Amino acid sequence: MTKGIFKKRQKKQGLDARIERLICTGLIVSERVCKELDPIFEEDFFCADFTRWTATKALDFWRSHREPSKRHIQDVYHREKKNGMESSLASTVNDFLSGISSEFERDDGFNEGYVVEQAMRYFRLRSLKITTDDANALLEDGRIEDAETVWSQHRKIERTIGEGVNPFVDIDLIDRAFERMSKPMFTLPGAAGKLLSVQLHRKNFISFRGVVGRGKTFTLQELAKFAARARLNVAFIGVGDMSEEEYALRWAENLAGRSSDPDDCDAMWIPCLDCWLNQTDQCKKRQRKSTVGLPRDLLDAEFPHPDDAPDNYKPCSVCQDDPKFRGAAWWYWREAVDPLTRSEAVKLGKRFMKRMKGRDFKLQCFPSKGVSPSGLDSLLQRWSDYDDWLADVLIVDYMDELASDDAFDQFRHQEAGKWSAMRGLAFKWNILAIAADQGDANSYETETINLKNFNEDRRRNDVLTGGIGINQTDVEKARGIARWAYFKLRKGHYTISDQVCIVQALGQGRPLVGSWWRKRQG
Repeated sequence: MTKGIFKKRQKKQGLDARIERLICTGLIVSERVCKELDPIFEEDFFCADFTRWTATKALDFWRSHREPSKRHIQDVYHREKKNGMESSLASTVNDFLSGISSEFERDDGFNEGYVVEQAMRYFRLRSLKITTDDANALLEDGRIEDAETVWSQHRKIERTIGEGVNPFVDIDLIDRAFERMSKPMFTLPGAAGKLLSVQLHRKNFISFRGVVGRGKTFTLQELAKFAARARLNVAFIGVGDMSEEEYALRWAENLAGRSSDPDDCDAMWIPCLDCWLNQTDQCKKRQRKSTVGLPRDLLDAEFPHPDDAPDNYKPCSVCQDDPKFRGAAWWYWREAVDPLTRSEAVKLGKRFMKRMKGRDFKLQCFPSKGVSPSGLDSLLQRWSDYDDWLADVLIVDYMDELASDDAFDQFRHQEAGKWSAMRGLAFKWNILAIAADQGDANSYETETINLKNFNEDRRRNDVLTGGIGINQTDVEKARGIARWAYFKLRKGHYTISDQVCIVQALGQGRPLVGSWWRKRQG
């Protein structure tokens, strides 16, 4: 935190400490921020001398090298200090750079679109205030003509890129469009990652739909974990079903791969990823772990039991990264283990956060209908204002328990407004919004969820950029398998027939043990 080094006199001048800090960070780490702010940048827009120095030097570095300074801003600072930088300024610059140093580590994922938008508004405000103050000073001296000249020379701050642009010829806009779609914010392993990558971008809104007991919350928690591993700021909002303690325990069990419940720590068969060629004894690769296949009656059984497999049969998935990998689910025998302890959970959590290098993870829980989209907007704003923290990914568990901001008499209109407002949050904050929602009653009898399996109002489908059904038959549940398939996809070539099979070991907190593409029927 760096708020303590901002002075009251600076705030009287119109300082927004959060914004000046945010702009400086953007100019240090982001090429896009430098490029878009360069044409309109003026030192006087910054009230604090140390933010003015930092912003100017960061932009000078970019102008000279055409790349953001990142950690090199520290080199610039030490050189300037050695050459006679004023001591009080040197001290505050050092404190300021130390306070934002965690951002320098980020190679990507910085919320640059939001920073540019906020910088533009702040520059406009500062430009108007500076002109107003100059004109008022002249008016107090009776110099009316000079005051009019000041206003006539006022330069309106206008964005040269991204607002009112020509989408056919604006190279920067086209570059951003292609970069956005070519590189997801984070990825999942295997076929599941391939399926979702088209949707894991800022300003998108995706939801996982399924009936009770299909692992929706587990799935959201897994996505949150992978987003955090990609060093993104993750905001996880639990509404209605679970407490913060329950979420924390699940994440700890996920990291450990074993439960805190002694009943789940006995010796048992655990679902795992296998290969169909291994099971049918058709694999001839030397890396194969098993030397035998499974009997035909066991392969054909709806509810096979691993005890019936040959003693020397071993599941094998060494080729799972091969595009031609044909997966299957089986089990491996795990001997009894000790339940997860508090001290182990703390150690695993600290190790996980160490990998994030300054990124943060925020969990906030509300009772059912205890928060609405506008409440989430206010929460994101408070985190930005008071914690200097911007979310990159917002995850809501889950949409059906979220309150509506609309006062319509009919519940379905309230629901439609709620979903539209969530998409609006993704746009406003330049974030990826991920949620889960409940399928309708027919979803219990449907093998694969489709566009008709919604509750209350079809408009909840309309605002989604991607809707993924979590599908599972009784046979698949017995085998530890679920299927992901898009029932709604705004952009991409996947259809409802392009399904990914997921191996789940929910008792161990693992909703994504492995995945493979299901072979199309017909």
